[in-house]
Amino acid sequence: MTLANGVVVSTPAMFVPTSLYSIKHLTRDIFDTVLDPNQCIIEVYYEDVFENLDAIKAASEAGLDFKKFSNFKGYPLWLALREDRYFQNKEELTHNNSDDSVSCVNHSGVCKLTIANLKDIINTVKPDAAISPVDHFVLPGNEKRIKRSRERTKKYFEALKSVGSLIPSTMDGTVNSDHPLTALSGVSECAKIDTVNTGRYMRGSSINFEDAIELLRKGQCDFFDASFILSQAEHGKALILPSEEYDPMDVQFTFIDLFDPKYLEDTSKLQEKCPCPACQFMKSYIHHLFVVHELLGPACLYAHNLYQMGQFLRKLE
Repeated sequence: MTLANGVVVSTPAMFVPTSLYSIKHLTRDIFDTVLDPNQCIIEVYYEDVFENLDAIKAASEAGLDFKKFSNFKGYPLWLALREDRYFQNKEELTHNNSDDSVSCVNHSGVCKLTIANLKDIINTVKPDAAISPVDHFVLPGNEKRIKRSRERTKKYFEALKSVGSLIPSTMDGTVNSDHPLTALSGVSECAKIDTVNTGRYMRGSSINFEDAIELLRKGQCDFFDASFILSQAEHGKALILPSEEYDPMDVQFTFIDLFDPKYLEDTSKLQEKCPCPACQFMKSYIHHLFVVHELLGPACLYAHNLYQMGQFLRKLE
């Protein structure tokens, strides 16, 4: 698939979430080891860029473009709103969307991004793709609110599309039917406004992993969100796929829990023939890292899970 700026990505691909322009605790040399730049996209957030927009513009004027600024040079990059911007209870719904702005949360607190802000961010960052915001503020869910939500979503989509970045269409990840703010039939169709030359994706750590894998196998999803496998890593769960050749159409996905005391004296490596940092260590050592809450533990499993998922996607090409 060809993204904006002529960048070509092999699909199915994986998009990798960031935090303040870094992939969790991974250094550049580590994610270069576990990620294939031809089969992944780095996800950066509008609200993070907005918070530092003046500095990013100054760097750009000095000849340091955003990919150099963020240390992601050589990787495709797209912009999105962080999934947790969708507030979880009615009391917080005072921070609502409007026809001309989108509510979001960054390290400075709750803020509103106008359509002009979103366009300015895209023009500054020059991403290879951008995800248009979806209006989720529809509680209580009545017909009038749902109609307004769809109209706003279409307005955001058309406004950002006019900037020139590729805007992917959505699948049931960004608008999750189980989400307390989006338990509405048909809302996900809002962003399926123009599916020509756009990618189909599942986004969010709350997506059903088995459903996502099934869609990937059927060729019905172009981009897979790594949020789920990274959240598993945070809780000590390592994705294990066969070390030898396997058929991606029927391989079983297994997560082992390295918090489990049974690994206390396990001297075997996490997985043979895996180049990630975690697989250089014994399971007992990784277990120890999690027990003492050492950041190296999840960092190792971030790298491991990304590499394993990347290998699976490559076999599906």
